[in-house]
Amino acid sequence: MARDDLAGTHDGAQPGPRADLAQSDVPAQPGPHAGLAQSDVPAQLDVRADRTRCVGSGMCALTAPEVFDQDEEEGLVVLLRTRLPRRSPHADAAREAEGLCPAEAIRVG
Repeated sequence: MARDDLAGTHDGAQPGPRADLAQSDVPAQPGPHAGLAQSDVPAQLDVRADRTRCVGSGMCALTAPEVFDQDEEEGLVVLLRTRLPRRSPHADAAREAEGLCPAEAIRVG
């Protein structure tokens, strides 16, 4: 099958409502390391937790137990690691925990 055949719709289907997004006039936003050579991107990620914002939901400790814990007294976040290798399962879990934190008390970067 030719590559051009794959670009069209099949069986008379119409393009979906989001078909024009690839053609959008909204420019892409550069990432935090845009323009840097690969060797200039830090090999380590800093992990921070703001205990004044923490509400003790425990999502961080459940998602990344190697990186986060909760204190027994108040249930607030405790950092077990403040630096992680950028390309590691622990870094991936910490970034996921950052996204799940309802109080936005975690920063990974």
